[in-house]
Amino acid sequence: MPIEIAYEQDGEFVKMTASGTMTDDDIYDALRQIYGHPDFEKVKFQLANYSDVSKYEASKEATDKIIALDKQAFERNPYMRVAIVASTFLLFETVRYWELSVGHQTVETNVFQNLEAAEAWLFAED
Repeated sequence: MPIEIAYEQDGEFVKMTASGTMTDDDIYDALRQIYGHPDFEKVKFQLANYSDVSKYEASKEATDKIIALDKQAFERNPYMRVAIVASTFLLFETVRYWELSVGHQTVETNVFQNLEAAEAWLFAED
């Protein structure tokens, strides 16, 4: 299923939402749209809400492709906070692998099992 993308807060917040069956290709396509947006450098907060995903189809090769894309994007916009809500064990473990592999110095990333915790962390004042 394609991932829905919404921009809020004058483009500073981008939200990705998926439900049903999701693949790595769905994630890759959505990220390409976001990172190709002319105002991508304005984004401060990125939320990937996969809490309604019932089935996740993953492969290491496709996940590694997403990691490479994210690393490039994080160089262009190095001060984002990225929160991911993972609903299935495979998705949660894949996101943990992504989080360790992408390892950027200034982009803050975190994975959660519920939307409320993700939003609280994402918008917390430091």
